[in-house]
Amino acid sequence: MGGIIGIIGIVGLLDIHPVLYIRLPWWVRGPSVGGWMNVVLVFFAYDLMAEVILKFTGHGFSPFWFALEGAVIGGISTYFGVEGPETLQDH
Repeated sequence: MGGIIGIIGIVGLLDIHPVLYIRLPWWVRGPSVGGWMNVVLVFFAYDLMAEVILKFTGHGFSPFWFALEGAVIGGISTYFGVEGPETLQDH
């Protein structure tokens, strides 16, 4: 989990879209990267994640709920961890 938060943090420093040249706020960058990373994780390990959910909750929820969890963690880590260039300046 720490690796995912680290990647979200690095992407959180890039606050200008490379193609559209528009500034992206933290609430767009963090959740979109965190959610996308967990969607890709679920695509590759769907069966394993379904077993984990069944084991811990006792219910057969969809593993794609991990994408929502990634979006929430991504938003929190981007907000508190990196808020653009202000993080790199000495205060």
